[in-house]
Amino acid sequence: MQSKQITFKALLFFLVIFISATQNVKAQKSLTGEWKMDWQKIYVAMTQPEKQRFDKMPQQMKNDISSNYSSKQFHFKQDNIIEVRWQGRSGEKIQTGTWELYGSVVTITIDEVPKQYTMSRHNNVLTLEIQEKMETALVSKLVFVRK
Repeated sequence: MQSKQITFKALLFFLVIFISATQNVKAQKSLTGEWKMDWQKIYVAMTQPEKQRFDKMPQQMKNDISSNYSSKQFHFKQDNIIEVRWQGRSGEKIQTGTWELYGSVVTITIDEVPKQYTMSRHNNVLTLEIQEKMETALVSKLVFVRK
């Protein structure tokens, strides 16, 4: 009887691992592709302190930030490489790094600096909320639409 219980528990354990791995593969596939930042959605998602900090900035700085965020694109590639592109004052900027997804946590590493985000998706909208919030950060949520 005890060997049947052990066999059943082992089978149940492997079934849970298999389902979990399958869910992670599906989540990775849903994240793979090109995503464009949506500044309007980011502004709406700002916390009150973030909005107050942003609203106090000089107009030219607000315009630069809006332009910068509006031009950003994240390309999550199937080989776990990420390419981030945006338009800076001196032309197009590109950074590459890696990404990993575990459950709803995405780790993006660029220039050997890992940042963890909690991911949520609704239709073609992706939200990445930084897990380690910093007082000086302009925004804590990045919002994208599938390109």
